[in-house]
Amino acid sequence: SVRWTSGGRFTLETNAPETVTSELTIKNDSSDLMLHLLNYDCMNHPSLKGIRVSLAIPDHKKVHAVTLITPDHDDSGDLGFRELNGRIEFVVPSLEVYDLIALKLEQIQ
Repeated sequence: SVRWTSGGRFTLETNAPETVTSELTIKNDSSDLMLHLLNYDCMNHPSLKGIRVSLAIPDHKKVHAVTLITPDHDDSGDLGFRELNGRIEFVVPSLEVYDLIALKLEQIQ
């Protein structure tokens, strides 16, 4: 019923388990989206691999870069991504406790 009321797609979709909390925020100047991922079950599942993410791209914006920032390991850096039907899709290679994914946005006419 929630999917139906949202028009069929959510702003953020992921295959992360229910023990992972995600929060999507946007900078005040609308230049970046920030996706925070927090693994609340890191004692039982210390490393989650291959988390797929699909995000709706804000109107009149284009994603220029997707960057993983994490204190957990040395895998910080740019992530590959693709845009499809007003959405961006990418894979977070590993989540231990906390990851921040920064999506750099550009204005389009």
